[in-house]
Amino acid sequence: GDWWPHVHVQIITDMLDYARSSAPHLDPQPFDDWLAEIVADFGAQHEHEVELTVELGCAGVQVDLDGERFRRVIVNLLENGYKAVLDRPHRETEVPRLTVATAVEGGRLAMRIDDSGVGLPVGHESEVFEPFFSMKTIGVGLGLAIVKPIVEAHGGTVSLANHDDRPGVRAEVLLPIIPPAAPGATDADFRVHAAQEMARHEIAHH
Repeated sequence: GDWWPHVHVQIITDMLDYARSSAPHLDPQPFDDWLAEIVADFGAQHEHEVELTVELGCAGVQVDLDGERFRRVIVNLLENGYKAVLDRPHRETEVPRLTVATAVEGGRLAMRIDDSGVGLPVGHESEVFEPFFSMKTIGVGLGLAIVKPIVEAHGGTVSLANHDDRPGVRAEVLLPIIPPAAPGATDADFRVHAAQEMARHEIAHH
């Protein structure tokens, strides 16, 4: 029967509502260390099909993350790039490639995933985050639709664009950085502040 597409639509709508609505549980994470683990897992699964290059330039930089939810962002962007690479026949002289890089730029953390894949349909780049952009690749289309609200809930932005000079796409995520502690601020100061916050919280709830 024709109920099946409606079930799909309902499941997708529910997932997007979840990604948008519930507030993320944020904890400070050293982003490069956190990211390296996810990328290593992904690389281990796909090492024979695609060459994965990692260039992490944000040692010690901390970002507030909902680790579980933001993992979905990374995995979905990697999967998207990986599928795009497999979809483009590479010449013998070309290496099917994914590159993951981080850098600090303008007070934000920039993470970029570059692929050597099929690229985005020209003129439709901004539509890739729409839930039903491509029903043919329901996994990919939905994967990106979930990415955007999660990144935005972290105070960040995400974009996908074709490379100017070669096949493939760059996915770019920009995130706010936790500023390093001010000089002179000690753990003790922080603990006092945390205790005051907790006391205020307790009072508010009684």
